[in-house]
Amino acid sequence: MSAFMHDSAHVDALVHAHIQQGITDDGTVHEVGTTLGRMLLLQNADAVAWRYNLTANDEGSREYAGYLAQANAYRYDPDDAGKPWRAFPGGAIRHAIRGYVYQCEEHPAWDASEARRFCDDLDARIVDDLDGSDLRSWAITAAPAARA
Repeated sequence: MSAFMHDSAHVDALVHAHIQQGITDDGTVHEVGTTLGRMLLLQNADAVAWRYNLTANDEGSREYAGYLAQANAYRYDPDDAGKPWRAFPGGAIRHAIRGYVYQCEEHPAWDASEARRFCDDLDARIVDDLDGSDLRSWAITAAPAARA
C-alpha cells in the first residue's frame, strides 16, 4: 500500500464534523478542535514516515519534519467562512473518514491510537444521506480543483 499526508482541510472536515455531532463542549471548541486536528495530522505523519522509512536519511528526515510542522501549525477556527468542506453531508464525511483511516491503518500503533478511537466514534455517529453521493472523496483539499 502507498500512503500520503492528508491536507489540513481533510482533517478540518473531520474535526468539524466531530464538533457538529455535539461531542465537544462549546466553551472549548477552538482548543479541543486544535488538539484533535493536530493529533490526527501527527498520526498521519507517523504513518507516512513509517511506511517510507523517512527518518532513515537526511532527505527523509526533512520530509517528515515538514509533515510534523504541518501538524503543529494546524489551528481549528470555528468560523466556517471560506471552508466549503465544512458543509459536506454525512455520506461525504463517512467516506473522508475511510480515506483518512486507509492512510494510517498500516502503522503498528494504529489499533491502539487515539486517532483510531476518534475515527471509530465519529463514524458511529455519522448519518449517511444521499446528498453526499457526489461528494465522496478519499482526500479533501483546500486547493481549488483544476478546470479542464
